[in-house]
Amino acid sequence: MITSNANERLKAARAVYAGRDRERFLVEVLRLLEDAAAAGRSGLEWLLHHPEAADDPRGAALIAHAEANGVPTDACEPPLLADISDVDAPQGFLGLCQRFDDGLDAVLDGAEAAAGRGVGVVAAGLSDPSNLGAVLRSSAAAGAAGVVVLAGSTSPFHPRAVRASAGAIFRSTLACGVEPGDLVL
Repeated sequence: MITSNANERLKAARAVYAGRDRERFLVEVLRLLEDAAAAGRSGLEWLLHHPEAADDPRGAALIAHAEANGVPTDACEPPLLADISDVDAPQGFLGLCQRFDDGLDAVLDGAEAAAGRGVGVVAAGLSDPSNLGAVLRSSAAAGAAGVVVLAGSTSPFHPRAVRASAGAIFRSTLACGVEPGDLVL
C-alpha cells in the first residue's frame, strides 16, 4: 500500500501533470482504463487504486486484467490519490500509460484502404483539450480512418482530452504534431 507522497509512482504522476514528462500520460477514470485495456494499446506501466477498489466487480476485473498482463498494481491511500487527481470526483484509479503516435502514413494509408471510410480528420489549432477529445470521439463515431493533430494544437494526451474522447483515443489511428506542409500530397 502506498502511504507516502514521496512514492516514486506518485512523483512520476506529478511530473506528467506538470508537463515534465511528455512521453507518458495519466488515465484516472475506470471506464477509460477499461477501454484502454480492451483496446490493448495503452502501454499501461502501472495502476494505482483505492484499497477498496477490488470490492467493486469492475474494479476487481481491471486490477486482475492488469496483473495478468504483467502490469504492477498497488493500493494507494485515498487522500494521496485525491491530492494528485485532475478530476473533481476521483474514482479511485490512476494509470500511467505510454503515449503513442501511429504516424501520418498510418492515417493516410487507412483512409486510402478503407472502403467507404476514406476520411481522415485533421485537428488544426485546437487549444482546448476538451474540444480535441470531442474531435477524437466524433471521428471514431463517424468511422474516420484516423485523426491528424497538427503541430500547435493541444495534446490528445492531456487529461481533459483523454476524458472527453470517451475512450476513442485508444481506438483511433493517431498522428501527432504533424506540420501542415506534410499534409500536401
